[in-house]
Amino acid sequence: EELKINFLAVLFFIADLNEKGKIKAFYERSLSAVRDGYKLSVICDCIIATPKGKAAPREPYFFLQEFKKQKGDKIDPEGQMFTAMLIAQQINADNKPIYGAWLIGRFWFFTILIGDEYCQSQPLDAGNAEQLLKIIAILRKLKALILNR
Repeated sequence: EELKINFLAVLFFIADLNEKGKIKAFYERSLSAVRDGYKLSVICDCIIATPKGKAAPREPYFFLQEFKKQKGDKIDPEGQMFTAMLIAQQINADNKPIYGAWLIGRFWFFTILIGDEYCQSQPLDAGNAEQLLKIIAILRKLKALILNR
């Protein structure tokens, strides 16, 4: 939890992700939906979404599953993130891209899901100053993409 507060919160602040009334970061939220006859559910570490009131996400656009151990962890952050992306497609029902990122240790993997097509970036190392700046640039671009939907 300290890593979330001391690192992620600072990164999101620098990237300026929140836009009052339009997009907001939500943490530790449950999502569920029935898709193709299967009940899907996940607890999302972080969701960037249009807010419904002050405390609930309405239209989710971006998911981040973060800070799993680098080695030896049985939890699959990519699987959790991908499940959330599938649920978001069902909730939004607008055929627009859903974005995501998952972290293993200090490595960030950015993803996009458009229809049935899924693509993942090469890892970016948040411990490398140049790559950390790329992560911030991607998060800023994400905000622009969401606001221009």
